[in-house]
Amino acid sequence: MLNLGREIQLPFHRNIELESDSFNSRSTYKNDLIAKLHSIYEKAISNINKSQAMQAKHYNARHSQVVFKVGDWVLVKTHYLSDKSRKFMKKFAARWTGPYPVIKICTPVSYELDIPNSNFKVHNVKNLKLYHDRPSSNDNFQTDSNHVQVESALIEEDLSSSLVVTRDLLKLNNTISALGENKIVSF
Repeated sequence: MLNLGREIQLPFHRNIELESDSFNSRSTYKNDLIAKLHSIYEKAISNINKSQAMQAKHYNARHSQVVFKVGDWVLVKTHYLSDKSRKFMKKFAARWTGPYPVIKICTPVSYELDIPNSNFKVHNVKNLKLYHDRPSSNDNFQTDSNHVQVESALIEEDLSSSLVVTRDLLKLNNTISALGENKIVSF
């Protein structure tokens, strides 16, 4: 009122404003106001439902349900913070710890894990991922003598061809230097 000389009308005021001509009595004003507020409430509920439906549509378009069974091995996401005084940097820390077995399904999105020396045994599914056991490098070691002989023959052939190319480059460099130009040819 001080700035503009009148009361500022906000969008909310326009929704509940009643015409001044229609004010007959307090009871009619009360009933009209209740009806107006009820229609505003219904409109707000309708808008919230529409918004939730659109958000659910966009979320469900890319979401995949993650379900673990009792006995599955999972990794737990770490949430480290960098600490300059200890010379610890988050980006160099391990992102996952474990694996730990699932011992109980608490809810569809929380699981109890068997984590030794920890007070926090229940974790949300967003902080878990399934552990895939990978074979060690020694499991696929081949001791086939024919395989080793073929590999060594291929290596010897590569070395002999590279020696021939090197010899040809040296001859070319000698020829160019004999002509008086000091240019070196290489790959």
